[in-house]
Amino acid sequence: MPTHPAKPSAIHMQARALQAQAESLRAQGRIVEALEPTRRVALLLPDDARVMFNLGLNCFEAGRVPDSVSAFRRALTLQPRFAEAAWRLGLGLGALGDMEGSIAALLQAVDFKPSHVEARLWLARLLLGAGRVDDAKAHLKRARSSGGNTGLGWLAEARLMEIADDRPGVERAARRAMAVDPKNPLTQELMGHVHAEAGRFAEAEQCFLAALALNPKSVGAWYDVARGRRFSAADAPLVERMRAATTLPGIDPPTRAMLFLGLAKVLDDLDDPGGASEVLDTAARLRAGWLKFDLAAWRRHIEAIMARFTPEVLCRAADMGSPDETPLLILGMPRSGTTLVEQILSSHPQVTGAGELTFWRQRTEMMAQAGEAGLEVPFVSEAAEAYLAELRGLGPGSARVIDKLPWNYLHIGLIHLTFPRATIIHCRRRPIDTALSVRQTWFAQHMVIPTGGEDLVGYYRAYETLMDHWRRVLPAGRLIEVDYEALTAAPEPEIRRLVAAAGLPWDDACLHPEMNDRVVKTASKWQVRQPVNTDSIDRWRRFEPWLGPLAALLDESPAGGKA
Repeated sequence: MPTHPAKPSAIHMQARALQAQAESLRAQGRIVEALEPTRRVALLLPDDARVMFNLGLNCFEAGRVPDSVSAFRRALTLQPRFAEAAWRLGLGLGALGDMEGSIAALLQAVDFKPSHVEARLWLARLLLGAGRVDDAKAHLKRARSSGGNTGLGWLAEARLMEIADDRPGVERAARRAMAVDPKNPLTQELMGHVHAEAGRFAEAEQCFLAALALNPKSVGAWYDVARGRRFSAADAPLVERMRAATTLPGIDPPTRAMLFLGLAKVLDDLDDPGGASEVLDTAARLRAGWLKFDLAAWRRHIEAIMARFTPEVLCRAADMGSPDETPLLILGMPRSGTTLVEQILSSHPQVTGAGELTFWRQRTEMMAQAGEAGLEVPFVSEAAEAYLAELRGLGPGSARVIDKLPWNYLHIGLIHLTFPRATIIHCRRRPIDTALSVRQTWFAQHMVIPTGGEDLVGYYRAYETLMDHWRRVLPAGRLIEVDYEALTAAPEPEIRRLVAAAGLPWDDACLHPEMNDRVVKTASKWQVRQPVNTDSIDRWRRFEPWLGPLAALLDESPAGGKA
């Protein structure tokens, strides 16, 4: 006899009706109202992995992120290789600030489904934020292979080109992504960054706003909108949209912090320093959730650097280091004017600006592993050869190639030992203005720098201690110091001094860094496209009532000590 499908039970029929009700509410945008029928379905069918997954999705979109995480975990318990549940669990844990848990869940997702391009892209983003570049590259390569000629495939290609610092390659990939998938907010954001780094700020803003229209939860894009120009009262509708975005549920803490930093910048533009300070406090609380800074450990680290690079060690540089003068290092505290100085000197026809290279951080780690051998000729010679190969690949034919990583101030000892004739330019700025700018700026999660309070004051003073050490132990004239205040108040004499210190003939192009069309990737990308000006001098005065612990830096000079 023919068999007939089993008749749905009363429980399943009730669950279907509730699910239909939930889907109807979701389609109308009534996410919170859809949550109740979805919960009732889960109570009726607690052992159905797909039901639990749907509950997790609804909870996440309704802002019930802890509940969403529980539902996704239940779905994975019921169906252990449920790739979509692992992917969404990763997003949920990220929204709760558990970045390690998020990475672990996303690794599960791509293990269950190796072709899951979106999960690999998100995973690569988190790995890059944690400073795990090689791991990120491996996942981006798999995403590129799986994604093919799709928008996500080209997005993976662009991310790989970013890591390789191939800016033309990034733009080519971004334009291919736009051509095949313009409705993807990730594609629009990528194109926005390409435009902004090239100085095309109006086009960048259009892309960022398009990304936000496609996905209002892409709130990190508001930071980029805010940093691309000066806002005025005419921008009131945009400001209201930014304020409204602060209440959106289901946003991970780093992305939400970027939104608040963008809003603070806009409020500052609108002459509301009190409102900006309040918003900055919120951003600081969010960042405290993942920024694990130990001031005592930082001071010990600075002391260890000074103990290793004594005058006796550094006096060997002339005998063991390379005489090559190609490297031009620009360093100092973040937000001290390093990007402006790079923009000035890279305007010279004989100079290439290579951006922020991580070479010396990596070599310092290798030196620590090598022990005493890290201060001997074979190690130093190999470092010199590898660095010159990297610089000449980035600036073939240039007399000087700039490495502008502010944190290279930590590595001056190894740099001098390896290249005793390299030009090292130390950028200084009034401490309180530097600290205030650090507080207002987004830094990648792996850059462990406190963004306010007593920790930032302590961090700054440890930096001053180390710079005092370098002044004492380096040969006279090796450390070229430039004060941001002097540079912006009287640009030409300071610029002429820097060009001469780099051993270069004078070129008038250095007086007009705003005309330099090189790609700029730092937070100063808009500021350095403007003529040199004094607008950022003594900005602390606007924020004086809200400085808090940073006020301890008020009486200090850029060179340390009292002003």
